[in-house]
Amino acid sequence: MFYPELIAGAFPMSCNLLVQCEPDRFTDGAARANQHSVAFALIHGKNDPVVDFSGGEYCYRALQDGEFPAIRFFSHETAGHMFGRLPVDQAVRWLETMTSHDVDGLIAVADEQMKIGEYRGAYAALTRALDFDTDEVQAWRLELMEALIEELAAPQASSLLETIEVSVSNEWVDDFWKFRRDFAFTSAARPVLEEYAKLRNEHEKPAQNLFFEARRESDTAVRTAKYREILEKYYASKWWPLVTEWVESDSSQ
Repeated sequence: MFYPELIAGAFPMSCNLLVQCEPDRFTDGAARANQHSVAFALIHGKNDPVVDFSGGEYCYRALQDGEFPAIRFFSHETAGHMFGRLPVDQAVRWLETMTSHDVDGLIAVADEQMKIGEYRGAYAALTRALDFDTDEVQAWRLELMEALIEELAAPQASSLLETIEVSVSNEWVDDFWKFRRDFAFTSAARPVLEEYAKLRNEHEKPAQNLFFEARRESDTAVRTAKYREILEKYYASKWWPLVTEWVESDSSQ
């Protein structure tokens, strides 16, 4: 995060996100542009006994929230905290493709990502391919894939935009996070993201205050009440996914 110009890609393993590496701590436009050029393949075992799986999930969401285009989360059901059982080979192959200059390879990975519904990865691959010289067939394939992603994004964008504009509850927020994960870099998403940003500006500061009050609270019931207040009143804040998870966790105890 501090020296992105030195690397093309990274695969954080069994990770948590250091406070000083939170994407929203970086405001310089040039620094952010350099960061966004790095491809990230996060790897985590779901049954990790050393670093909780939620750490990797949070890192992945934070990079989404920070508008990183080339990110993918590789998980494993039973790898625990063991390097040899984590899907490192898959992550490295993905990183090699996402950082290559091979247009045909990038088209192939974009096509593969499309087939499995990983539209963010597909969009990142095709936009990287467009940075290089393409022949007529390559350009046609890239244009076709981009048009298809835009077509898939458009109806969801329209529905979300209408809902956010008249927002009176948090019922749309999970759908928004999923939509942004998949389609954040499409033209269809821009009005949705702009409308969300307006609400985010209103919700972020009070949500942050409540969040840190809750983290200092030893009483589970009081802590959970503060989390619920974030979910009910300040649902456009960046804390939504994490707080949702913790409320469910506290409620199950």
